[in-house]
Order: sequence, then C-alpha cells, then structure tokens
Amino acid sequence: MKNLIKFSAFLFVLVSFSCSDESCEAGFEGENCDVLVNQKFFGTYTLTSSQCGMSGNSSSIASMVITENVGGDAQSVMVELARSVDVGSAVGTIVDGALDVSVDVGSVNSTITGTITESTFSGSETASQGAISVVCTIEMDR
Repeated sequence: MKNLIKFSAFLFVLVSFSCSDESCEAGFEGENCDVLVNQKFFGTYTLTSSQCGMSGNSSSIASMVITENVGGDAQSVMVELARSVDVGSAVGTIVDGALDVSVDVGSVNSTITGTITESTFSGSETASQGAISVVCTIEMDR
C-alpha cells in the first residue's frame, strides 16, 4: 500500500511538471506556437453599412483585404482598402481582436479602428483630405 501511495505521488508530480504553463510568444498560438493568431482574420471584408456624421453620407470604402505582413512582427497585418477607383495598403495591427491601421487611398487618408472577428468588422473610419475630416461608423462582412 505504501508503494502504491508513493507511486501515485510520483505520477502526480510527474504529470504536474510535464504539463507546460509556458505561453507562446506574442502573436502566436497552437500546440507548437507556430500559428499566427491573426491568421483567422485574413480575407476580404465587404462594406455592408456606414453612417458618416449627421449628413447621412456613407463611407466610400468598398472593401478591406487583410493578409500576413511578411517580415513584420506577429501582430502586424497588411491591410488593403479599396474605394471606387483607388486602392491603398499599409501595415496595421490586430491585437486581441482590435484592428488599427492608417491607409492612404488616393488623396484620402483613412484611419480604421474597431473590432474584428473571423466574419465581421465593426468600427470607425476617420477619412481626412487636407483640412477636412469625416468620421464614419462602418460595418463589414467577410
């Protein structure tokens, strides 16, 4: 019986120390810490609704494409915004489901911030052209 108790205690200690509490480096997940956390957000998001200020105008963004930022850190992503005729891209970040990027699309600088999931984006666009800025709430689906 004493040997069984000693063996049980040994197994408990062995299991306790073999299960690693080590976490992955920031921006990575998975059993081997080799999967980009942001990979689940890669794809094309299409504008479904927007409202700009009190005027009732809407954002001119047609779509947003998110891809890996090759050579960048694990939390950075490449974001491409498309308007009716212009396309622009820049490096942004997604940290804990929060997207933040500033992209020049033609003569307009668009700062996009908000919450992103694997299928939707909900946030705001601040579009600036010279001294004029307009803030729009935007919704996008993938």
